[in-house]
Amino acid sequence: MNNELVKEAVQALSIHEVRLHKANAFIATDYEPLFPTVEQFGLQARQAVIERSYLNVKSNDDEEHEFFRARYQCAFRLVPDNLPPETLQNNEEMKKLILAEVTAEFMAIYAVAESKPSEDALIEFCKFNVGYHVWPYWREYASSTATRLRLPPVVLPLYKIPNG
Repeated sequence: MNNELVKEAVQALSIHEVRLHKANAFIATDYEPLFPTVEQFGLQARQAVIERSYLNVKSNDDEEHEFFRARYQCAFRLVPDNLPPETLQNNEEMKKLILAEVTAEFMAIYAVAESKPSEDALIEFCKFNVGYHVWPYWREYASSTATRLRLPPVVLPLYKIPNG
């Protein structure tokens, strides 16, 4: 992590809101949560910033406001536990074994100060800070959606700062 670049972005951006942008839930047709046929589940998860952009908005008093927004995609899926490594490496085979999957995209919106951060600072900020801001919303959404789907409890770990 380049601390100077992150600091530059943090000084120029302030969190405005985090909101759910898009979501999808799926349960395999042959899997019935009321009567699970699998004793143990493997939990697979992924997350990443998939898009970032600036947004200019005029308020009711005709004042221009500039925002930076990052779209953060998250997902988890349940698969049978203890699958052999060769199955885990085979995407086509894994697709057939998914018991349930929940995906969500969150929009993290930041107000921009007088001076915009550099492109390199935005890249570092997205890599290390956006996930940190979105993560509590994702954890709550994942847990409550799993409950609504009658899946086993899903408790995602605390946010970990990515390496590099």
